[in-house]
Formats: sequence, structure tokens, C-alpha cells
Amino acid sequence: MAMPLTARRFTVDDLDTFPEDGNRYEVLEGHLLVSPGPGLPHQVVTGRLMIRLARLLEPWPGILVTSPGTIIQAPATRLEPDILVFGSPDSPTWDAVRHWLLAVETTSQSTQVYDREFKRLAYLELGVPEVWRVDLDRRCILVSRQGEAADRAHEDHVSWTPVGLGGPLVIEVPPLFAGISKGR
Repeated sequence: MAMPLTARRFTVDDLDTFPEDGNRYEVLEGHLLVSPGPGLPHQVVTGRLMIRLARLLEPWPGILVTSPGTIIQAPATRLEPDILVFGSPDSPTWDAVRHWLLAVETTSQSTQVYDREFKRLAYLELGVPEVWRVDLDRRCILVSRQGEAADRAHEDHVSWTPVGLGGPLVIEVPPLFAGISKGR
């Protein structure tokens, strides 16, 4: 008689016991996601995008931008998007954040399947209204919004209209990749 294979389920609290070894440890519905630390192109492009978002959001001090961010849905989900835009919480802890506006993942070979097949959908299901995946190879931003087709490619600019912030915020895409060789 064959024994069924069972995989260990992890919790948000389990992540605090993992080593600080340069890897990123996340848990999605109890499933452990492990990815290596990001490379230079990833960090440069992510940093440039975060700076642009922060500048555009300066008129709204209650909207915060971090890199990375943390989305917690205890006990079994803790994800760390490369950039997270959210409303200021009542308490200075990640588990108090509930008003997420945008989650951004910058692709790498080691995370592209997680980012595309699992995390994008998870963010949307958790209530993040918009998810961007920055594709270093294609040099574009793939946008997914709740209730719309996934991964709409934007190569020239991306326009984002967060609810309650007025008109669209526009980010030019090519400057994010300036001076960066293709690769991760």
C-alpha cells in the first residue's frame, strides 16, 4: 500500500525561525516559497521605480511606499513584494497594514514562476487592486488589475489611478532600464 506524500505546512510565525542567509522566505497558504537574493539589475530597476512612485505620491503623506514590503494574512500567508504601496496603518506593524494599493514584483529567473503563477493572483485575491511585474528581459511593466485581463504589457509608460488620489500617475518605462544590460 502506497503512503500518501504530505508536505509540511508553514505559518507566518515559522518564517521568523529561518536563517538570515540572503534568501527570501515567504509563505503562501502554508506553502513555503524560497528565492535567492536579487541581483544588481533587479535592485537598480526596483530602486528607480520606487523613487519615482515615492515622488509621485508626495502630495499624499498618508500613502506609503516601501521596498520590499510585507503583506500578512495570518496564520498561513506572508508575501514580500519588491515594492508595496499602502495606506498608513493605525499601528506601526506589517500585520496592521490592510489598505494595499499596489504590489510590484521585479522578475528574475528564480522567481518568475512564483511571481506570475502564484503571487500575482494571491495579491489580487488578498485585495491588492493592482499588481505590476517588471520584466527585465522584455523591458516592460506587466499590469494586472482586479476584474481585468492579466499581464497587460506597457513598454512606453504605465498609467496608474489609485482610488481616491485623483487623476492618473504616469511613469515612463524606458528610463527604468537605462544603462542596465539585459539579464537578472
